[in-house]
Amino acid sequence: MKQLKNISMALILVLVLAGSALAQGTKTYAVFPFKVNGPDKFLYLGPAVQSMLSSRLTTPGKFEPVSKDAQAALGVTPPTSGSQAQSLLTRVSADYLFWGSVSVLGDQATLELQRQDMHGQGKSVSKTMPLDGLVPGLDELAKQQVAELFGAQSTPVQQQAAASRADAPSNPSFLMAEGVNPNDPMTAVNPQFRYEGGAETPGQWRSQNLGFPSRGMAVADGDGDGRQEVFILGQHGLYAYTYKDGRLTPLDEMRFSQKHELLFLGAADVDGDGAQDLVVGAYRDEQPYSMIFSFKGRKFQKLVDGVRLFLSVVATPPTYSPTLIGQKKGMNYLFDSRDVYEYSVNGSKVQEGKRINLPEFANVYNFCFLPDAGGFKIVLLDDSNHLKVYTQNLDIQSSTDESYNSSAIDLSFSSGLPGMTGGSADFITPNYYIPMPMKITAFSAKGKYELLVNKDISVAAQIFGRFRTFTQGELHGLFWDGVGLNLAWKTRRIKGTVVAFQIADPDNNGKQDLCVLVNTYPGSMGLENRKTVFMGYELNTGAIQK
Repeated sequence: MKQLKNISMALILVLVLAGSALAQGTKTYAVFPFKVNGPDKFLYLGPAVQSMLSSRLTTPGKFEPVSKDAQAALGVTPPTSGSQAQSLLTRVSADYLFWGSVSVLGDQATLELQRQDMHGQGKSVSKTMPLDGLVPGLDELAKQQVAELFGAQSTPVQQQAAASRADAPSNPSFLMAEGVNPNDPMTAVNPQFRYEGGAETPGQWRSQNLGFPSRGMAVADGDGDGRQEVFILGQHGLYAYTYKDGRLTPLDEMRFSQKHELLFLGAADVDGDGAQDLVVGAYRDEQPYSMIFSFKGRKFQKLVDGVRLFLSVVATPPTYSPTLIGQKKGMNYLFDSRDVYEYSVNGSKVQEGKRINLPEFANVYNFCFLPDAGGFKIVLLDDSNHLKVYTQNLDIQSSTDESYNSSAIDLSFSSGLPGMTGGSADFITPNYYIPMPMKITAFSAKGKYELLVNKDISVAAQIFGRFRTFTQGELHGLFWDGVGLNLAWKTRRIKGTVVAFQIADPDNNGKQDLCVLVNTYPGSMGLENRKTVFMGYELNTGAIQK
């Protein structure tokens, strides 16, 4: 009995000493806000880089930030000498101190990072990169710092990431973006998978083929019964369906003459009766010709006809509910951002409301509001389909290298000098391609919003600027990381041309799906044989709605 007691005491002593050694082995650090050298619109980079660097340096049990109280005790002014840095480290009992600057010149940024330890040993490094490559550059600097201090072996964070991805509930149609925090509950809905897989993929569904190519989609409760219908815009018609057990069952249709160039389909309760109405943007006789339909009694009824405005639907702050917006045709261009207004329906006419403050070259089809801490960002698709991000004050913050949400819906228009009525040589007839609508969503209950966009994939489209029948696409979920739009997740490749997408519950089972409308691609020589497929991905939102 005495021997057993001695063994127990020895085990306790070993555990206590091991815990003490582990605690002593954990190093701590503090990061100051970075100094910003550049235009005032980039001042937000100071605290943003501080926060991002701190999170990227963290290695649980090995390298951790000081407490919030200790960080606050340091203030916001970085040291100007080695002795001052040592004094600050002693004040908060930290091992390392990091500070530096971000210099912005044009579209280039230079990161300067300084480090000093409690023994007076310091190092300074710098890295120049494109402004939109600031986050990857910061990632690289952080990895270099950790490797120098602790070696390049696999860290607990990396090991934890692998375990988290392995254990996450799977939807094989989704791929996680590299570098995403594995502790983020979003990993439960989109774990990392390879591209390869058969057509019968778990978590993915699709309808039968419809015998026409499509241009837009809205999944909404059109008749006010609490259940959602699927509305599809074709080249010359508007169609209503119910979706159940993998099939779209027709309810009603509205046909249009070939004089109508159908541009847009959206859903919003424009008359306040609790049911979603269908907003169809169109072009006829070289003028906008928009219409609004109700679907009461599961039949299309025209509420508003022939409005000489470009009408659209966008989720507007602060509630981000679908709102009817409109814009007149410009004098020398198709659109003029100075006359984008909210609209309401009064009888059979639309009534102009408040003006929407938008960046230059915005129009009713190419922007959305992305909720952000303390406000929102304005995301705009330019003429080349690159995403540009603006503040509420219309200061541009970032632009993507990749293009998104391209479509084959184009409008040609004539432009010339005001007052000139000369021959054809005096005019230019460019084409403007109406982009498919961007969507915002918040998978988690904590209000982390993402921007949903489609990445166009086509070799021919890279060579021929006006080739817009894409052979493949990917749905991307992007988030604002304080510097730019970063990839959170993406679907695996979708065969065909993506024309619309939406988070909705088309089969009314109480679960949200990522719905995608696709035109099949029979080959460049058989475009007249294109069909429409309604497909979707089940979302395991229950794992993150906490």
